This record gives sequence, structure tokens and C-alpha cells, in this order.
Amino acid sequence: MMTNCATRSARLSGWHATWQARMGGLRPMSSFWRSFLRYFVPGALLILLGAWFIIDSERQHRLEELKHEQRLAVGLGAQALSRQVNSLVADLDFLSRSASLRNLAATPSADHRTRLEEDFANFLRARPVYDQLRWLDARGQEVARIELTRGEVRVVPRVELQNKADRYYFREAITGKPGQIFLSRLDLNVERGEIEQPHKPMLRIAMPVADAQGNVAGLLVLNYLADEMLQRFEMVTHRYGTQFSLLDGEGYWLHAEDPADAWGFMFRDALRSLPVRAPAVWRQMQDSEGQFENEGHLWTYASVFPLASESQPLTSMGQAPNAFRWLVVSRISPEHLALTLPAHRARIWLAIAVLVALLAAGAALLARQQQRELLREQRFQAVFDNAMVGMATSSLDRSWLTVNPALCRILGYDSATLLTKTWAELTHPDDLDANIAEFKATLRGDQQSYTIQKRFIRADGEVVMTDIAARIIRKANGKPDYFVVIVEDVTARQQAEHTNRLLNRRAQALLELPKAAESMDEADFMQYAIDQAERLTDSKIGFIHFINDDGKSIELVAWSISTPANYCHAVFDRHYPLDEAGIWAEAARTRQSVIVNDYATAETRKGLPDGHAHLERFISVPVVENTQVQMILGVGNRSTPYLPVDVETAQLIGSETWRIVQRQRSERALQAASQVVNASPIVCFRWRAVEGWPIEYVSDNVRQWGYTPEGLLAGDPPYSAMVHPDDLERSAAEVTAYTAAGATSYEQEYRLLTADGRVLWVVDRTRVVRGPDNSPQYYDGVVTDITERKQRQSELAAALAEQLKLNKRLEEANNQLMQSEKMASIGQLAAGVAHELNNPIGFVHSNLGTLDAYLNDLMSLIDAYQTLADETATGTASFEQIARLKEQLDFDYLRSDIFKLVSESKDGLSRVKKIVQDLKSFSRVGEQEWQPADLHQGIDSTLNIVWNELKYKCQVVKDYGDLPPVFCLISQLNQVFMNLLVNAGHAIEKQGTITIRTRYDGKDRVVVEVSDTGSGIPKENLTRIFDPFFTTKPVGKGTGLGLSLSYSIIERHHGRFEVESEVGVGTTFRVILPVTQAAAGAPGTEEKSA
Repeated sequence: MMTNCATRSARLSGWHATWQARMGGLRPMSSFWRSFLRYFVPGALLILLGAWFIIDSERQHRLEELKHEQRLAVGLGAQALSRQVNSLVADLDFLSRSASLRNLAATPSADHRTRLEEDFANFLRARPVYDQLRWLDARGQEVARIELTRGEVRVVPRVELQNKADRYYFREAITGKPGQIFLSRLDLNVERGEIEQPHKPMLRIAMPVADAQGNVAGLLVLNYLADEMLQRFEMVTHRYGTQFSLLDGEGYWLHAEDPADAWGFMFRDALRSLPVRAPAVWRQMQDSEGQFENEGHLWTYASVFPLASESQPLTSMGQAPNAFRWLVVSRISPEHLALTLPAHRARIWLAIAVLVALLAAGAALLARQQQRELLREQRFQAVFDNAMVGMATSSLDRSWLTVNPALCRILGYDSATLLTKTWAELTHPDDLDANIAEFKATLRGDQQSYTIQKRFIRADGEVVMTDIAARIIRKANGKPDYFVVIVEDVTARQQAEHTNRLLNRRAQALLELPKAAESMDEADFMQYAIDQAERLTDSKIGFIHFINDDGKSIELVAWSISTPANYCHAVFDRHYPLDEAGIWAEAARTRQSVIVNDYATAETRKGLPDGHAHLERFISVPVVENTQVQMILGVGNRSTPYLPVDVETAQLIGSETWRIVQRQRSERALQAASQVVNASPIVCFRWRAVEGWPIEYVSDNVRQWGYTPEGLLAGDPPYSAMVHPDDLERSAAEVTAYTAAGATSYEQEYRLLTADGRVLWVVDRTRVVRGPDNSPQYYDGVVTDITERKQRQSELAAALAEQLKLNKRLEEANNQLMQSEKMASIGQLAAGVAHELNNPIGFVHSNLGTLDAYLNDLMSLIDAYQTLADETATGTASFEQIARLKEQLDFDYLRSDIFKLVSESKDGLSRVKKIVQDLKSFSRVGEQEWQPADLHQGIDSTLNIVWNELKYKCQVVKDYGDLPPVFCLISQLNQVFMNLLVNAGHAIEKQGTITIRTRYDGKDRVVVEVSDTGSGIPKENLTRIFDPFFTTKPVGKGTGLGLSLSYSIIERHHGRFEVESEVGVGTTFRVILPVTQAAAGAPGTEEKSA
């Protein structure tokens, strides 16, 4: 991957260098500049002229906007003043119509005056914009005056009331008609001849009020605090951000840009007036409103004539009637204008610069058009030649017009060869129809392009998967011209995607295998597993073979559901030599996976038998455990070649399948072993090596002693409490001694107490389980009830004497058989008994063991006496006599030799015990009672026992009929079946078949046949095969008692044997038994009592 990236980077760097070189070669020429100037100069002149016009227009437009804005602002200021004056007139009219004022004017009295003062006070609280509310009588005397002092309404006491007859506003207003409104000049309040500080702008409004006869009774005067009106004026005009002022009719500032210029007339300062400051400006403000420029300043003004706005006549007080005018004036300085207009001019110049730049760029683009076209072609050719994907153009007849090197690499042709072919002939036949359909749809105009995934066949025959993107190029008249095609090789990507999907499916299958095994038997599970391997590898056949323990033969155990029946001629569970298997078995022979993608050309193939299914390709993997190949799993006949990932998949499935099968077999074996243990009289224990010997495991058959496994595991009781108290100390001491001596196992005999109080004699064979530090951890014991043996110890001497007599008789019989061929069988019986005698002297062997223990005890006692003598009786006559006697008897030699004699006797008796054991079985076959039994069940259980002898070279075929229960001693019949099956297996040297047939002949008899395909029995031996000790097997391979014992058992069941045999073909043993003993006569008294 890093190499590919480095190569790609180098190519890109090469393309960049080539492009730079080519660009550097395109030097500007004089024609370029002429073309550039021809386009650029006229355009630039037009842009500059247009810019000048736009800037001037923009300036005028902005100036007009500014003028309009100032006119609007001045008008709003004038309207605010007019509304305020109208509000004052409305308040004056309201108060003049009040009942309290009318009553006082009509009938002056103290009550009416008090009422008026209350009304005026309430009004002033509601409208705290007035400084004073006054009612003056016709002589100018204040009748009532209400003042607003520091926010508090105050009724002026009568003693403080003044006569205002000399004031100008009274003199002028009192002469007016009732209802006529008089308005004073807006000035500063004067108290006691001084201008009140801080300045308090004041506006007085008055109205004559008539009495009931219509005569003027007095004057109503309101002193308005004009500061509120001026603040509103400033608030309205302030938002426009320019300089506003308010002038009276004489040009004095009432509200000035500089507060120090206001109220000049109050201080008789003519310099604080506009006519003096700017006479030319004042002269142009004589109209009611207007706007003009003067010395770079923009002036805007509007007049306020509040007296002229009322419907009723208004008279000014203290001024000429036509002199009452307020002027709202705004002024914009040249500096402010200069700050406003250049912002727009800068944007215009920026736009001009952009246009010039665009013009220059356009001119340059036009001048370089030809060079660009050439460069574009060169760059496309570079991309075309060096692209990592295939690029081509194709004609309408499907021929290649141009191809790039990448496409040649993808298809495996050089460019000259590829141009002689069409894309259709290189397309995989299965994908051609879909490609042509898209091609024709594009030609018809149904679409302008199409994309498709299809396979190409390379020059070397390999199939490559590609993504195709094709677009049609049309002529100016709309007719098709040619196709542009992009081809990308996606074979590797598809393989990676396939591998990823396979890994996911494989992981899922491996997770499901253990679950499937839980609900299936072994055969069904093996078939399920090979089906999964076949599915994951997209195969059509699959098989599993087991390798036998000898490593030289194999057996077919499963093939997949889809595998045809004629694929393989191997028979299930049939063993055949590994070296005869085909190439697929190389996995077992070499312990390595085998992958063959072309069976026809495989060098090591052995060919297929007649009728075998066609085999194209396969993989075969071994499953190895403990350096031994245990199983072969194979799949085959996939449509495409197998890949290493398929081998890995088969290997994982095979290994997991074998692991699960082995685990299930182990579990079944453990279960069977537990069943065998629980069915036997032997009780198995495990107890911990601590005080009390607490039990950690006990077999279920401990219930025969009245205990439950659950109780014993819970410590009720501990094992030490089950040992007889008289034996506990001895038994514990022996365990301690064995353990301290480092013994790995030992054997004890002691008495055991059952839960119901019975006393049993048991033999305890125990294995010591030690930890890493060699300290004992557990004791695993097998405890056998030997109570009967103990009870019969008294019979041992008689049994031994009888056995000695029998030995003598057999010796005599042997001598007679040596002299007579007729007595050969008896001689063989005697020789066999003499050679294999063991079991009848088992009791003697037990007594010898007990004798050995007694001798040890006696020697311990003698040693104790000797120690006592050495300590207490040294020199006495008695002990000296004992010492001389020990020396005369050679006591030390006697002591060592006596134990050797006992050991040699036990060894001899062990040999005799082994010999007699078989003889006893021959002469006394079982002691259980007669009862109905299922022969099929007996045959199957016997077959399981001897299966290990048969499975490597025998195929067992069971042809069972319908049999009724047979009244018999089933254990003895099982011995017969075992002998017949083992003999049949021994008769087969390599591979063969054992057939077991049963049937009911309808005459209250059943027939059991055991046939083999072995070597057969010569005719001369057929008459002797039931004789005791007769055998044709090599020495050490058989005793010759099997068929003799079987014959005795069948005869006891009132049945018979039939034998058919042919040398080289095989042998059939046929057993015919009555269903009930009543059909052949009840069993004899000797069997019942045996």
C-alpha cells in the first residue's frame, strides 16, 4: 500500500512539473498586449465617464435625501410645538368652563372661592406642567392662586395674594372679549424684578371670563412651565443627529446649539440673536418655511404660528400681533456634509476598481483563449495517459476509438490490439445483454449517461469485475457522435467485500455450532456441520471422514445433503485403508490442507471410479489433535476457484466440529461411567484430607447403605462417623501411616455402619491426591462390600482341599489324554485349568493377606517384648534362655524368610486364581433368576462392549425382526453373543462385514444368526469347535473356552447351535431358542438352585 501511494505521489508530482513547464513555455507575445489594450482602453474610458456621472448623480441624490430628511425633522419639531400650544389652549378652555369658576364669577363668595381653589388644585395635580393657576377679578386683584412648588401643589393664602393690575398681560387681556385667548411671549420667569435661577422658561396664557350678565368678571391666567415643551422639542429633533435650534420672531434663540446663546432678549444682548450673527441667513428666513445653502452650510427652517391655528381669535401679549412666530431651524455644517457624502463616493470608486479589474481580467481571458485551449488539451492528455482508472472513447458501433494505458492494463492488451476489438466481444457473455440495453437506451436519448457493473474477459482468460460509467457526446445538431467511458477495476474490492461477508457468516456459523449440537445426535450434527462448511464456501459437495486410531484406515461419517448419492462409493461406518483413498486424503497423509482448483490436471490424482460424480475442484483439511490426524473435512465443486480464506473456513468448521464431537463423547462416556458405577455394588467416594474426612463426592448407589448423597455432601454424617468405632482408630492410623510414607494408593479392610444400623465389612481401595507441595489434598476411594466374603472365610480351607483334589484329577486326566486322542478335549481342559487356575483360591489369597498382617502384628509384639527385656530383665536366666533359643532358631533369618514365603504364596495363588476364574465361568454360568428379556437390547449392549474390537475393520449390519420377550438368563446369553461377535471379528483379517439377523419362526422359537465375511472354518474343525480349549488362533490369542461355554449356556436354555461355514467366504452361527421354557420343558432344578 505504501509503495502504491508513493508511486501515485510521484506521478502527480511529474504531472505538476510537466504542467509548470508547459505554462512557462507560453510566454506573452506583443499580439497579446495589442489585443489586451484594444479590449481594455475603450472599456476603461467608458467606466471612468460613467463613474464621474454616477458619483455626481449620487452626490445630488444623497444631498436631496439629506435635505428631505432635514425638512422632515424641522416639520416634526414645528408640529410638536404646535401640538403643545394647542394642549395649553385646551386646558385653558376646560378650566374656563368649570362650574366653580362660573359660580365665582357670577356670585363672588368665600364658598365659591374655596370650591374653585379645590378644583384648581386637583387639576394642577393631574397636570403638573403649570407653575401657577390664577383667577384675577376685573380690578387685577388675585382672588385665587394655586402654585406648584417643588412638586407640591400649594393654595396661596389670601394675605399673600397680590394685585396684578399693572402687569402687561393683565392690561392687554382684561380689555378683550370674554372667551378670547391671550398668549404671552416665551421668556424666563421673573420674581421680584429678578430672573429666577435656575432659569425657568415660562409661557402665560389668559382668557377673560364673563359673569351671568355677560360682563367681564375677571381674568383666568395659566403660567405654563415651557421647559417641558423645549425638552420634547429636543427629543424629537435629536434623533436626526444634526444641529437644531428654536428662535422667536425677532431672531432670538429660545433653544440654541450653544445653551449660552439662548434668551438674549432677557439680558438685552442683541449679539445673542441670529439677525446680528448672520444677517444674510436671517434675511432668507422671512418666509414661513424654507431651505437654502449659505457658505457651505445647509439651513432648513419652519415657522410655528400657534395663535393662527386656533378657530377662535388669539392675541399676543407684549408683542406686535404679527410678531408672534417661532422658528424651528436646522443647520448642517460643511464638515458634516463632507463626512456624509464621501462614504458613498468610496463605494462607487470601489465598484469602479472592481469593474476595471474585471475588464482587465476579461481582456486577459480573451487574449489567452487560444493558449488555454491548447493547455486544456495537453492537461487532459496528461490525465488520460496517467489516470489510475481506465479511460476510453468508443464509437457508435462499439469499437474503441482511444484507450489509455490503465485500460490496457485492466484488459491485458496493448493499445494497438485493443483498438482492433469492440467492447462487446470482451464483455462476459452473462453481462452483455444488460450492457447493450443501457447502450441502446442512451443512443435513443432516453438517458445521457449510464453506469453499470460488469465483467470483462482479459487477454489471459481471467475475469475482471469493473464499474463502468459511460456518457454520450452529441454533435451540434443533437445527433450522437461518440461515447466517453470510464472503467474502474473493482475485482480486489469485491473480493475484499466477499471475504468480509464470509468472515461474518463464518463467525455466525461457529457460534451456532454448539447450539445445534445440543439438540442433535452425533450423526445429524456431523451432517449439519458439513452443510455449514459447504454453504460458507459456496460448494456443491461436502464430506467428513474419521481417521481410525491405527492411523491407517478411515471411515465416512457424514456427507452434506446436497452431495449426490453417486458422488462417493464409501459406506458409512465402513473402514477402508487410507493409502487406497484418493488425492483428497493427502490432508491426512501429509497433515496439511489440500486445495485443488483443477482436478483434471492434478498430478497426484488417482482417478475416479466408474459412476463417480464429476469432480472439478475441492479442498480437504485435516483436524489434528495430539499430533494425530483425527478427521478430514472436505468440500468441492464450487463454480469459482477456492481461495485461502475458504481453506481457513473449512479448517475452523472442522476443528470446531471435532472439538464438539469429542466433548459430547466425553460427556456420554462420563454419563455411562456414572451409570455403571451407580449400577454396581461398589461405592465411590472422595473426601478431603482434614479432620472428620468430609465428603466431597459420593456415587448415587450409596443409597444401598441407607444414606443419601445430598446428606453426605452436607456432612450428615462425615465419613469418619460411618466407620465402626472399634475400627476407626486403626483405620485412621493406617491412613496416616500410608500418607506419611508418601504412598499414592493403599487398601484397607474395616467395618462400616449403615444408616439402618447394619454392620458391613468393606475393602477400601484409595488413591491419595496430593497438591504441588506433596501434601495430601483428597482421598479417592472405591469401597466394596465384602461381608459375604468374610462370612464365608470358614469355607476357604474346604474349598482349598477340594481344589487340590481337582488339580490332582486334572493331572491324571491329562496323562490319560496324552495316551488317547479320544480324551484330547478332556486333556486340554485339564491343561487349561492347570495353566490358568486362579479364582478358586481367592479366599486362600485373602487369608494369606490376613496371615501377613497377623505375622506383622506378632513380630511387632516380639519386638515389644525384646525392648522390654532389654530395659528391665537384662541378665536374668529366663531372658538369657530366650536369647539362646533365638540364636539356635536363627530368628533373624526366620523372620525375613517367613515374609518372603508368604509373598511367594500370594503370588502363586494369584496365578491359580486367574486360571480357575475362567474355568468357574465355564462350569457355572451365572446365578441370577430366569425372567423374560429383550434379546435385541442384549445384543445391542453386547455389541457396544465389543465395538472397540470391531470398529476398525468391521462393518456391522443389523437385520432385526420382531421378537417377543424370551424367558432366559439374559446375562448368560449376552456372554454367548459376545463370544460369537468377537470370534467373527477375529475371523476378518482386514475389512469385512458382520451381519446380525433375528426372526421369529412362528413355532414359539426365535432365531439369532451371526454371520461374518471372514476366512471361514475348515470342515475338519467344525466338529471340534465346541470342545473345551480347542482353538485355531495363535498362542496367546484365545483360551478355547468361548464356544464351549456358549454351547453349555444354549443347551441349558433348551436351545441349539447350527453352524454354516465356507473357507474364504465366511461363517454363520445360528442360535435357536424357545420363547418360553414351558415350550421345551421347564428349567431343571439344578439351574434354579445354581
